[in-house]
Amino acid sequence: TECYILTFQTTSQTFPACMDLLKDILWHPAFPESEVSQFRTQSMTEIASQHSKPTAIAALEMGRHFNKFSKEDPRYAGTIEESLADYKAVTLPQARAFYKEFYGADQAEFAFVCDFDAPALKTQITKLFGDWKTPNGYRRLVTQYPSTVAGSKKYETHDKANECGKRRTEFWKY
Repeated sequence: TECYILTFQTTSQTFPACMDLLKDILWHPAFPESEVSQFRTQSMTEIASQHSKPTAIAALEMGRHFNKFSKEDPRYAGTIEESLADYKAVTLPQARAFYKEFYGADQAEFAFVCDFDAPALKTQITKLFGDWKTPNGYRRLVTQYPSTVAGSKKYETHDKANECGKRRTEFWKY
């Protein structure tokens, strides 16, 4: 589940203007090429660094062992190489289209810690975000957990002296 938390600090006098700004940011994201490029580079660098991290390798490989989803499924656990290729292949128009197709406020949750007029705030939120719906709607992915054969794998990370072990126990039965 992806979750994005947006925070801001303001005074009660400028709070309504901050909410208007939040609407503008969410409804009309800029997606500047330079920022997208920087994000892609940072993400790919972090993913590539997993090749030599025992803990990352163990988590990835265990996820892949128990993952029985096809590559087209959003729950699919790809290899490091597949993740790098995906980041490299995505275009800015694709990112914009994805945002338009999958983002909206129909599943949003708001929490405020401040001195505010609750009915007025609810009215403002409804006015600002009430019409911003996810075009495809939200559908929970139902996951069936198939039986998986236990296994043991060993991966060499010659430049790392540390060792890492992962274990998973399944308690559900269908």
